Amino acid sequence: MKKIAFMILPRQDKFEDTFLQSVRIVCDQLLLHFDGCTYYEVKGRSVTDPRTLSCVKIEVAVAEKDTKKFLSVCEFAQLAIGCKQLMVQLPSGEIQFLEAY
Repeated sequence: MKKIAFMILPRQDKFEDTFLQSVRIVCDQLLLHFDGCTYYEVKGRSVTDPRTLSCVKIEVAVAEKDTKKFLSVCEFAQLAIGCKQLMVQLPSGEIQFLEAY
């Protein structure tokens, strides 16, 4: 059975066109591996930073057996947009924060 998994891509200090191109490439990867996705604009905030952060949330239906494949696409997304930390929800419902090295 498939369940919803997602990643939240924070907008970086890049040109808007570059960020949107990266989102399209990530969506293409999800289309290739998982037959599609849904994405939309969201806002985020942190306890340590009171500013509102503009983000894109990408949701996809993933079987738990494909969690590693999903995480691989998330790591690709993190590199593509150049962020230090990426929030993801696995198909199990577990939340992880991927750290860039």
